[in-house]
Amino acid sequence: MIESDSKGITMKYSSACMAIATLALAGCGAGGATSMQWQQVGEHTTCEAADPSACSGRYGFTVDNQGNFVIGPNPKGSTIKGVLTTSELGQLTALANTLTADINVNPNPVCQAVTFAPGSSDVVGIAMATGQSFTLQDVLHGKCAFGGHTADTTALIDDLDQLRAKYYPSPF
Repeated sequence: MIESDSKGITMKYSSACMAIATLALAGCGAGGATSMQWQQVGEHTTCEAADPSACSGRYGFTVDNQGNFVIGPNPKGSTIKGVLTTSELGQLTALANTLTADINVNPNPVCQAVTFAPGSSDVVGIAMATGQSFTLQDVLHGKCAFGGHTADTTALIDDLDQLRAKYYPSPF
C-alpha cells in the first residue's frame, strides 16, 4: 500500500516487506521476456545475535534505476530516502545493465551455494520494468548467475553492499 502525505510518498510497512519478498523469492527460474530493463535492486539482511536495529540492511535497502534509494521501513514505520551520487548511479547502472543483458540471454539461473554465518543471511534481487524479479543471492539458492556470468552477479552484489554500507545507518 502506498500513501501520499504532505512530504511526498511513503510506503507502509506491509508494502515494503512485500516488495523485498518479491525481490527475494520470485526470481530463481522466472520466465524471460525480450529486452528487459532493470527497475530496481534490493538487499535485505539478517545478522546473527545482533540487535535488529544494528544489523545493516535488516529492514531493506532498495535503489531504483534513477538513483533513488529507500531504507526501511523499520518496525516503527520510519524510512530514510536519498539519492546516489552521479558516479554511484553510473556504476550501479553499468553493472545492472550488464546483468540484465545476461538475464535477457538466459533467464534461468545457475546457483551455487554460499556459506552464511548461522542466523545470518543476505538476500539480493533485481526487479525488471516488466514486473519480473530475479534472485541474485539468498540462503536457499546461494549466488545465482545468468548466462554463465558469475562475475556479473558478484560485481552487482558487491556494489550494492558498498552502497548499503555507506547509506544504511546503524542503529536504524
